[in-house]
Amino acid sequence: MTQLADDTKPLLPYPVLTTKLHIPRTIADTLARPRLISRLRQARNAALIYISAPAGFGKSTLLAELAGTLDARPGWVSLDQGDNDLTMFWLYMIAAIDTISPGFMARTNAVLTLLEPSKPEPGIAMLLNELQRLEGPIVLFLDDFHVVTDSNVVLSFSYFIEHLPRHVQLVLAGRTEPPFPAAKLHSRDMMVRLDARDLRFTETEGADFYRHCMKLELSAQDAEELVKRTEGWVTAMKLAAMSVRDSHDPAALIRNFSGDYHVLEQYLLEEVFHGMDERLQFFIMECSVLQRMNAALCKAVTGCRDSQSILDDLEHMQLFVIPLDERKIWYRFHHLFSEFAFRRLQRADPERLPALYAAAGAWCEDEGLHEEALDYYLSGKHYNRAVRLLEEMTATMIRMNWTSLYMRLSEVPESLLLQSPSLYFSKALTLLFGDRKYSLVERMLLRAEERFEASGGEWTEEEKNDFLGSLYFVRAFYASQALDDMNLVIHNMKQSRLYKPTGTKLVFAQSVVRAKHSIVKEHASSHEGYPSMDIVIPFLNQLIETVEDFGLAGSALVSVSEHMYELNELEASESYARRAIESTDFNNPLASEALVPAWLLLSRIRKAQGLRSEAEDMLREAKTSVIRLGIPSALIYCDAELARLALDAGDLEPAETWIGLYRISAADSFTAQQLYEYQFLARILLAQDRLAEARELAERLLAVAVQAGRNYHRDEIHVLQSLILSKMGETEAALNIVKRTLHITGTDFVRLYVDEGRPMAEMLAMLNESLSLPRDAESPPATNIRRLLACLGNAGGKEDSPSPFALLLTKKEQEVFRLIVQGLTNKEIAEKLGIGYGTVRSHINRIYGKLQVESRDEAIRKGYGMGL
Repeated sequence: MTQLADDTKPLLPYPVLTTKLHIPRTIADTLARPRLISRLRQARNAALIYISAPAGFGKSTLLAELAGTLDARPGWVSLDQGDNDLTMFWLYMIAAIDTISPGFMARTNAVLTLLEPSKPEPGIAMLLNELQRLEGPIVLFLDDFHVVTDSNVVLSFSYFIEHLPRHVQLVLAGRTEPPFPAAKLHSRDMMVRLDARDLRFTETEGADFYRHCMKLELSAQDAEELVKRTEGWVTAMKLAAMSVRDSHDPAALIRNFSGDYHVLEQYLLEEVFHGMDERLQFFIMECSVLQRMNAALCKAVTGCRDSQSILDDLEHMQLFVIPLDERKIWYRFHHLFSEFAFRRLQRADPERLPALYAAAGAWCEDEGLHEEALDYYLSGKHYNRAVRLLEEMTATMIRMNWTSLYMRLSEVPESLLLQSPSLYFSKALTLLFGDRKYSLVERMLLRAEERFEASGGEWTEEEKNDFLGSLYFVRAFYASQALDDMNLVIHNMKQSRLYKPTGTKLVFAQSVVRAKHSIVKEHASSHEGYPSMDIVIPFLNQLIETVEDFGLAGSALVSVSEHMYELNELEASESYARRAIESTDFNNPLASEALVPAWLLLSRIRKAQGLRSEAEDMLREAKTSVIRLGIPSALIYCDAELARLALDAGDLEPAETWIGLYRISAADSFTAQQLYEYQFLARILLAQDRLAEARELAERLLAVAVQAGRNYHRDEIHVLQSLILSKMGETEAALNIVKRTLHITGTDFVRLYVDEGRPMAEMLAMLNESLSLPRDAESPPATNIRRLLACLGNAGGKEDSPSPFALLLTKKEQEVFRLIVQGLTNKEIAEKLGIGYGTVRSHINRIYGKLQVESRDEAIRKGYGMGL
């Protein structure tokens, strides 16, 4: 097995900015809001608390105060625009829960791989199942929820709320009305709302605020008047206090003051701003272009050498700067003030903006913050710099998912992208692997062809090859993803290789590597049945020959290996599996999905060869490798295979430990992507003699498999059902299932049956005897059953497996066969057994038919091979 370097560490699906998970530090001079806290604490039985008000009403402060009153640590996410991505949003949700229950992220990594924009429910259902198992109460705070506008994120969150476990509560704050169906939640008493009317300071609270927080000595009448004029808006109150403090005529200012939001923006903020010295004004305006800032970045953008002291001073003002970490290294401006300062900059010196973005981008690029550098270059319309940076970024450098990469590439003018084939066609790939917008991909490819026809004659040979190699490469993936036309996939891959033998240079975003237990069972979904392996295997070999040089043959190699295993061609299966592992680029998420199925398959091959110790060693080595690769979701498969090895030997303990470790229950909801683990659970229930539960779970599994067109899983479940029914004493029903499944699978499936060992051998023997009765249309050929019985000699290495010879032949036929082995003639056999010569001939003909031989010598060799 390919080894990884010892210093390779597990990778998170995407980078997590931990400052987004910190509860904001409560400002010392902020007035406590016991009136609101008491009301919110009384709503502890509500599934959702939603606080909505315009900017500056103290929503974040209130949330932080509430979080501080809880007995247990809550989870927190400060949302931003980047969370308008399905995977990124739920990554931060899971990361927040992980701060409450360490290890939660490791257990739920697979959730992110199940999230489909058009159908997020399977992934969210898995997350809900895991949440259900955590001890409560659990409170999750989501601040700035108004930034979430993506319909897919909103849809998934709505589903999450509706099925939220009773011990989990969500507390949200945003500037807008909730984007999910709030009326429905209200009708069920699941939601409590607070809005600006609730958050406004009362006259009493206002007076306390001015006296204790702002240290402003006002008469009771002036304080009451100022609260009325600001309408209890805390930011307006704070800014008004600063103006009153600096005013020569405070009473007049209070009388004429207006708390209208727009008046404040035009007047009050400018009053405060104009009170600063010019140098500080320019510092603030120039730093308003920054998403987040530290002293070094501010210095690079503004040129101010004392940036740290300025940031410290601004924080001391307790109005504009918010620390993003406990060490106070990174900050951001209050959104309201940042927007104001940026508008001031646009009015005062719009030509300065491109230089500021360029400086910020250059600093971030030097610090290895490539995505932030890219955003600054794009904001400043420095498209050539953005293109250059993107062209340098590879799958190991880029830390964005497909949707985020698409958003960045879309900001670059298409005319410029077309001059960079690697980026133009990378954008097409983002549409294929991100939102799967196939019609847009097709239009992009047509536009590319038009450009080649119009301008290609003027290009160098190298430029043509770059362009056409990338064009056909994307066309191959389009044929696979959108058209499901593998012949076209092969044609386009061949054309791509013709123009670019060394491979194309496209930008691949980071993908969540979703662990798969099988390539064939995961990808081959159909309601039509199975294609013949005589067709599938040559096709896959042709595909391998076409794409292997690109490092993309891993999945096809594993697919052939799985087919060969099913045919019981174990040596060939092992050869293909090892090729898949050896040819895989461990840093390429598109290629590495084949590794886990290959490792699992190698362990099954060793098990089938009776080498159980080697099979266990392979699985333990695979566990180490998947942790180092950052694919913890594969551990459930490795541990299940280890438990299955023990289960086959009669040891239930590892299987029962597996159930507890992965918190699997027969009462869970599950999806087509979880058929493997819940099939194994049904098998454990069977071993525990919990037959009614096993039967009910198998029926649910079958319904999901049929609905999803998962034929391979469907027939595995059929086999499992036959074992359950047989153990329940419903032999006829069990045999009927085996008979129908054999009719469907034909001669292409051997290990499906052979891996079940003795129980399946006994059912096949009974089925073989029953075939002498009148046959129906679903009866499989007798030769298929006898072939399987012949293969059951080793039966996956089970020591208690019966001799196929004993199962295949009747007692009288076994007596005749043993006399044949002793060298007796037909006449001597008749005399020895006291039966007629014709009867002996009839027995021998049946023996030859069952063993599929034509001579005595061949029959004797076959008999010894079958356990005679």
